[in-house]
Amino acid sequence: MSILEELYNGNITPCEMFVKKGSEYQKLSTQLTEYIDDLLPLLTKEERELYEKIEETISERSCISEREHFIQGFRLGAGLIRELEHYKSSNFRS
Repeated sequence: MSILEELYNGNITPCEMFVKKGSEYQKLSTQLTEYIDDLLPLLTKEERELYEKIEETISERSCISEREHFIQGFRLGAGLIRELEHYKSSNFRS
């Protein structure tokens, strides 16, 4: 099956990120979780509700940012292919 077919069928989901075990990202995520676990018991009910709203808003913003970066990267890649094809056709004529 082609990449386009896989993408169309929902088998490829660029927004899902698989974190490599032991990576810097994974280590920072673990550290962040530990900080949150330390912080939450110190908060009042109202402060926890505010924290949850902040966390939800940050998550939504991150999703939008990831989508925009994916689109930018895809456009850049397509532009590079287009430029290479133009270069190839103008410099390698028989």
